[in-house]
Amino acid sequence: MTFIGSNLRTARLFHGLSQQDLGDQIGCSKQFLSRLESGIDAPTSSLVSRLCDRLAVLPDFFVEPDPMPIADEQCHFRKQLTTKVALHQSARERGEFLKRMINVMDEHLELPRYDFEEGDASAPEAIEQAAERAREHGAWALAPSRT
Repeated sequence: MTFIGSNLRTARLFHGLSQQDLGDQIGCSKQFLSRLESGIDAPTSSLVSRLCDRLAVLPDFFVEPDPMPIADEQCHFRKQLTTKVALHQSARERGEFLKRMINVMDEHLELPRYDFEEGDASAPEAIEQAAERAREHGAWALAPSRT
């Protein structure tokens, strides 16, 4: 399987690490990390192991492509012009990591179906009534079964 450098970049930025920081922690240069992220070089198995340990991912993370990466246009910042590029990148990659985690959970977990009614939010009283119904429903759903 081919090492996907952009996945390394995603994990690194998710943890808020620069190439220099990560390189110092795993024992390689930031230039080599740049070459890995751009796909010019491939890591050894021992380096993949160190990356996995430091970035808290499984080895498969580095070889599975993302079919629908988050684009810059999908990220919104209130102060678009004054927000630092590094913050843009870190926020996008955190979203990317979260999206991937949700995909894995969707794939491997069998969660109960959503069965709450929609509440009316037109007035404070209606919101309170909807919240009370939700609490009652939740208490019923969590109560031990009596057979």
